[in-house]
This record gives sequence, structure tokens and C-alpha cells, in this order.
Amino acid sequence: MKNFLTILAFLLPTLATAQWPKTYGHSSYDAIGRAILVTRDGGILIGGAERLAANGELQGYLRKTDINGNELWKRYFKQMNNMGVIVLGLSINENDEILVSGSANDQMDGFVLKLNSCGEKLWCKIIDIPGQNFFYNNVLLPDNGYIIHANHNKFSFDRIWLYRLDAEGNQLWQKCMDPDTNYFDETGYNLLLTNDSCVLVTGFNFYIREPGSGLGWYSPLWVKFDLEGNQLWDLTWYGDGFVHGDCGQTIQDAKGNYFMAGADGFQEPGMKASFYKFTPEGIPLKLVNVYEQGTASSASSITFYQDSTLFIGGQYTIGNTGYSMVIKCDTTGNVIKTKDVPLYGFPVAYSALTTDNKVVALGERYINSSSHWETCLFKFNQNLDYDSTYTVPRTYDSLCPYAVTPTTTINLDCVTVNTEEPIKKPEGSRLKVYPLPATDAVTIALPEYYVMEENKFHIKTTTTYFQLKGAKSIEIVNLLGQKTATFNLADGQTSIDFDVSNWAPGMYLARLICKGKVWAQGNVMVVK
Repeated sequence: MKNFLTILAFLLPTLATAQWPKTYGHSSYDAIGRAILVTRDGGILIGGAERLAANGELQGYLRKTDINGNELWKRYFKQMNNMGVIVLGLSINENDEILVSGSANDQMDGFVLKLNSCGEKLWCKIIDIPGQNFFYNNVLLPDNGYIIHANHNKFSFDRIWLYRLDAEGNQLWQKCMDPDTNYFDETGYNLLLTNDSCVLVTGFNFYIREPGSGLGWYSPLWVKFDLEGNQLWDLTWYGDGFVHGDCGQTIQDAKGNYFMAGADGFQEPGMKASFYKFTPEGIPLKLVNVYEQGTASSASSITFYQDSTLFIGGQYTIGNTGYSMVIKCDTTGNVIKTKDVPLYGFPVAYSALTTDNKVVALGERYINSSSHWETCLFKFNQNLDYDSTYTVPRTYDSLCPYAVTPTTTINLDCVTVNTEEPIKKPEGSRLKVYPLPATDAVTIALPEYYVMEENKFHIKTTTTYFQLKGAKSIEIVNLLGQKTATFNLADGQTSIDFDVSNWAPGMYLARLICKGKVWAQGNVMVVK
């Protein structure tokens, strides 16, 4: 008996590390995972969608687990008409309020939903524009607002959009990217809040190598913007003999350099799992293949361990059989360790660093015996071994003043916002001046939005600003360009009235000025 207990005690540490992966979706028909986030209390948030009935529509879900992957609570998201919903992006602020983004209904309109620290709905918006509008990643900004990245498909080609919201969900601006004639069909995968408080969109586009030829290939694409929506640079990566490139998650090191997990494609022997490294200014540094096994491979997720080594997740193929793997390597591409994981050829697609310097990773796999998808959560230590079980009790969701409801369904009875009108009617961004002509007094009303077009680098952007921050004024200039009057606007003021009875007859130009930039104009005509 003593010998048996000794053997059992020896085996217990091994048994304790065998809990991963955690799988979800056993009681549903399908469960897919599309977002992962580590909370400050050590818990893990997972977003995705589940099919709860045979041939039923997908319902979006958000589940929170403890540090060991055991479910604490779950929220389902559905529409009143039972159309499909999927969660694609997550962020959380210091008050444990969670912003959920994704797509809903048969039109796949983008939605954004904010929950309080108890997982209860604070507000919800649906952006309704023609075509499919998938709201992917969202990032929390220093002012507690958000930027959301979307892929919009209307005319068989994708377009990348950005939306900026304040903390209450009010839209500040939206931006549509329209590449030049050598770049089109761009699709975004990832959104990163950079070290210098900007955002970087990661994706790919179809790049025409020889202008006018129509011949080209898909290449990785990055576009960087400041938080006011101004484009800083864009980068498309290609090279001699390059046929195809794929991309996933992008991260940034302490020096500001970027690393992206992806694939490098050649005609022979096939695509290779890789990481791309480039400078804070968008200058390519190196492309490193990190997995040579198999006939083809690709990488999707990438995360820094705190010791500055890289965790990379992906997949590879040998013949007609697919495998899934994770890699640990240094930033020069030297592989330290690889490990196969049981996703049956589907990628380790999303990953994040935990509060104790481990990596949690998310993927999904198809179970042939039951013909359904299930979501898998992994946790790796720095040796790529499955992490051990934590037995010390922890406190979760401490900012919720009462016990969190374990499971509930939230209806997406959201405020619907149509944002296409500014693009269709840019003339709506002009100042409204009346009467025209005027003899005694003039009223100038500010527009509801401001449409600005910019054509820099390889991308034309159309940005609609719904709010202008900072001091604003109306300047009046005559036909000679001479400034004749200035009227300062108080915060929140949307119109001004002024006397023109003593003005010389003629035409004047009214300009709205904010931060030294002209945002809107309108004509003032004075007659006697």
C-alpha cells in the first residue's frame, strides 16, 4: 500500500498538468472561438458563437473562465428575429466593463455592445450600411473610448473601415480605406494599439505587381493611423519570386518594432509559417520562416513572453493530413521548441499573455464522430508545456457588487445607426447659411458631420467626423481672401447669428476652423 501511495504521489504533478486543452461546446451543436482576452483578476474571456439547435442560427457568446479554464459565467447574444450573431472582438477597461464587437443578423451588420462588471448590458449599437459589415477587433483608448476595425463588403471587394466611439458609444468618426489602382480587395485581420498611442491595422490586399497588367498576388498589408484618423504610413510586403503571403496577429516590442505571424508563399515547396519584422516607421527588416516540417505551414497567432521570446501558433500539412502546432523562438528566428496540439489541422489562431507570464491560446477543431465544432483553450508555460493546475482560491469579478449571474441571454435590441449617408451625400458637410442673400442678419449652422478625403501613400481614405474636439471658430473672408470677421464658438454651440447690416454688399466665404484646419465652408451673400 505504501508503495502504491508513493507512486501515486509521484504521478500527481503529471496528472495535474494534463488538464489542457479545455474544450467548450459539448452540449451544443457547434462552438467556435474568435477572440481571447486575459482579465486583471487572472480570468480568461472567450468570444465566439454557438449553434444551440440542429440547423439553427449561430448565437454569439462571451464566456469567462477562471485561471484554470473552468467556466465562471456565460452570456449569449441573440437578435429578436433569431438571425445569426458572432462575437469577434473584446476589450476591457479598468472598471471591468467589457466591449464586445461582432456581426449580427442576415445582413451581417456590425454591432458593438458594452457590458458592466456583472456582465449586464449598458448600451448597444448596430451599424447598418448596405452589404456585409463585420466588426472585428476593438481596442480600448487612453480616454476610455474605442476604435473598432471592420471589413465591409458591398461590391464583391472588401474595404477596411475604422470607427471611433466614445465611452458611451457615441460615434466620433468613421474611416473608409480605398487603395489606389495597384491595391484592392484589402481585408483586415487584426487591430493593435501601438506603443505611441496610434492604431495599426493588419491585413492583406491584392497587389498588382505591374501597373495596368491586372496580374498580381495577395500580400500582407499594414496601415497606421493616429487616434484622430490621420494616416501615417502603409506597407505592403512583397519580394522577387513571391507568390502569396498570409497574415494573422501583429505585436510590438519595447523598441517599437512590429512582429506579425503569417506565411511566406513560394511555388515550391509551398507556404511556410513565418514572422515578419518591420520598424516603427513601417520599413521592412526581415522575413523569417520558422517551421520547415511538412509540405506547407502557416502561422496565425503571436505573443511575446516577458523574456522577449516569441510564442507562435499555427498549422502544417504533410501530404493530405493536417496538424496543429505551437512554436517558441527568439526574435531572430532561432526555434527553441515546437509542440503539436490536438486541433486536427486547424490553427492555433488567437493568443494572449497571462498575468503570470504564461500564454493562453484559442483554436477550434472538428469532431468527426459527432459532426460538430468545439472550441479549445490551451495554456502554455515558457517551455511550451501545458501549465499546471492552480489550487489556491482566487477572487473573480470583484467590481461586481453582487454575485454574477452564471448564464443569461442578452437580446441585441440595439440602437441602429446608418452611417452611409455622409459618403453618399458629402455636400451635407457644408455650413448651412441663411437667409441667402441677407440684408440685416445671418445665421450659420454647423453640419451634422464633416467629410474629409485624403490621398496619401497607396491609400485614399474618406473620413466622416461626427464630432470635432477643441476650440472652434467661424472665419469670414472676402473675395480677395482678406479676413473680415471671426466668431468664436462655445463648447457645444451648433450655430451663430451675427449682424451684416453694415457690411459692404458682395459675396463672402465662411469657414469653420478647428485646430488650424478648415472643416466646412459656406457662402454668405450681402445685398442692400
